[in-house]
Amino acid sequence: MKFAAKGMYTGTGAGNACLKACIEYAKGQGINRIIIVSNRKCVQALHLYRKNGFVEMPVDKEKFPFERADIAFEMNV
Repeated sequence: MKFAAKGMYTGTGAGNACLKACIEYAKGQGINRIIIVSNRKCVQALHLYRKNGFVEMPVDKEKFPFERADIAFEMNV
């Protein structure tokens, strides 16, 4: 799934709030690891992931065969 804060919501903390809600939802569902696949051009998103405790990992191109995916992050929850 892809999400982004656009227009008047950019820089308001909306993306951070959405990501935190996703993390809390995953915890509530008993999920113990979250993987995010992204693109290095999405600098603001990469900052957001790192700020929230995600750690860079190698991209598994077999599991995530997305052409633009060149960076991946994981977090144990």
